[in-house]
Amino acid sequence: MGRLDFSTLSTIAFFAVPIGKDGALDTRAAGFRSYVSPAAAAVTNAAHASGVRVVPTFQLFDSGSLPTLRAFLGSRRAQDRFIAEALALMVRRRADGANLDVEPVPQALAPAFASFVDRFAQAVHRRIPGAQVVVALSAHASASAISSVGRAADRVFIMGYDFHGPGSAIPGPIAPLLSGPKTVADAVARYARYVPVGKLILGVPAYGYSWPIVRAATPSRVQANVARYGGVRGVSFGSALAFLAAHRSIVRHAAPDGSWFQYWNAGEGTWREVHFEDDQSMRAKFQLAIATGLAGVGMWTLDADARGLIASAVRSTFVTPVRKLALVPSVASVRVRSGSVVVNAAFVLRNAGSIPERGTLAWRIVDPAGRTVGTGRRPVLVQPGARISLAVPTWIGTASARRTGTYRLVVRVDTPGRAWTAPTVRFRQPY
Repeated sequence: MGRLDFSTLSTIAFFAVPIGKDGALDTRAAGFRSYVSPAAAAVTNAAHASGVRVVPTFQLFDSGSLPTLRAFLGSRRAQDRFIAEALALMVRRRADGANLDVEPVPQALAPAFASFVDRFAQAVHRRIPGAQVVVALSAHASASAISSVGRAADRVFIMGYDFHGPGSAIPGPIAPLLSGPKTVADAVARYARYVPVGKLILGVPAYGYSWPIVRAATPSRVQANVARYGGVRGVSFGSALAFLAAHRSIVRHAAPDGSWFQYWNAGEGTWREVHFEDDQSMRAKFQLAIATGLAGVGMWTLDADARGLIASAVRSTFVTPVRKLALVPSVASVRVRSGSVVVNAAFVLRNAGSIPERGTLAWRIVDPAGRTVGTGRRPVLVQPGARISLAVPTWIGTASARRTGTYRLVVRVDTPGRAWTAPTVRFRQPY
């Protein structure tokens, strides 16, 4: 608990309480024992004292023909048992909601799964007012799963990771932001087509993988003989940094898609290539979440970094970001078109802050008598370090109805939690 920085957290999700095919919670599992332990109670008390929500994660992982998942979703009795046992546990542990992590959810089972999620969410809402049910789905989930679960759940957690994993033939980024045939940005955009962005949470990894590779080149194929070369191993953010610190001759390559390096493993007689998510690539994904208007981000997992770099990245992006947006309006010209007066305004926005600024640019034109005679609105997104220019025409009425004189252009940008204004621009309307 001493390593948790509650000032950077909104929710802590304990992982995980397994669900059996008959709906019973596996009380012998390590995740269950951990959740009901005195240590978990201490974390819950401290979190609640800091205004942080605490929830259990209920887990059902299956494989092959999915016998456990099919049996559970095919049995109303099993679902009722789970709901009863889950609610009893949640009330006992003063939970603020629940997470559901069911993997995989194939397209054929998506309707049945969404129906179960809806029943569970309704039961949770009745028993625990204000509670939220969050459902985790793969970045590659089907459209039917995304849309149906999105309607049933309070939030959908996009598992934006494992784009390359243990089964990959060629190593690569765990969560590529923009590079490659499939990216985190593409996944977020696809989810946003089926679920309101305000219900989406982007899951960001704090881990990676180490692959045995055939040769020290990029790209290089993974060794086929897993038994001989040690196979693919998971690495945490912290362990990857510790390894690099102990082997300073190894070159680390960092990018928004993550960090990677190669090294010779003499004990296994092979080169290895390691890809992992670092604080730089995490910040890039945090900024994507802000720019898209998502509900937030989630880290997998909080215990992956003993140095506090994850908390630092969260704090600098969400808790104490630098916000500095400059707005410079001007009037380029005033013209008459088909008898109507058109004011051609120009706006320059510069973001010198550390996070994207996403909001609405709104302007109005005021005549000499103080009456608003023209308005306009436009959504804007300005990335950190970026400068954008907009030219917009605004019709203010017919020339015969508009007296000549000094008019004013009043403009502002409304972003979450803040409004940005600029000095009023005065201009001559000669018609």
